[in-house]
Amino acid sequence: MSNQRNFAFGVVFVLVASVVSAEDGLRYRDFNSGTSVAGVAKQTGASASDAKRIQVRPAAIDELIWRPRYYTNPSVGQSDPVEQMVFSFYDDQLFRIVVDYQRDRTTGLTDADMISTISTIYGTAAVTAPAAGAGPSRLAQEIPVAVWQMEGASLTLMRASYQKTFKLVVAFTRLDDLARIARTEALRLDSLEAPQRELAQKKQDASDAVAADEKARRGNLPGFKP
Repeated sequence: MSNQRNFAFGVVFVLVASVVSAEDGLRYRDFNSGTSVAGVAKQTGASASDAKRIQVRPAAIDELIWRPRYYTNPSVGQSDPVEQMVFSFYDDQLFRIVVDYQRDRTTGLTDADMISTISTIYGTAAVTAPAAGAGPSRLAQEIPVAVWQMEGASLTLMRASYQKTFKLVVAFTRLDDLARIARTEALRLDSLEAPQRELAQKKQDASDAVAADEKARRGNLPGFKP
């Protein structure tokens, strides 16, 4: 059991690379805060065209999914416990990375194991959530386990409440805040314009119905015999 635990610790240690402040900005692993979709695609070997636009206004929000084992050298992919990374971009600037672990690479690790391992790099967690089953968090699909705060970035360890799978959320604070404001504004605009969109849709539906009836009339009238 001890050997299995030590192996698992080593696997997680591979995953948790430094978030540091450098001349070119904050970064996680080799991914810099503010990097473009094209830049991240080039680093990972993914295609920039695979990025999905999930919000248009008041700022563009895009997501790009990368699964290391499908893009990297086989030997590297086997040693990397990452199942996938989801990169989020605010106006073509990387602001968040969600890292999902492969389930079989963290089997047997407890919340305390994960916190202890990550803390060897980032120090003591600033916030530790209540244990599973305590309070309203037991109803959530994903439970925050711990948060590490640093200048310009934060890391949040999450665990699925229905199975022992973990993820790490890396947020670059400045851009993450801007993206959050943009999402709130998008919801406000959508709500404000909902009645107008509904009215326009009703008019369009009515127009389509009239056009369909007229098309049917033109087809049926010439051949109709009472």
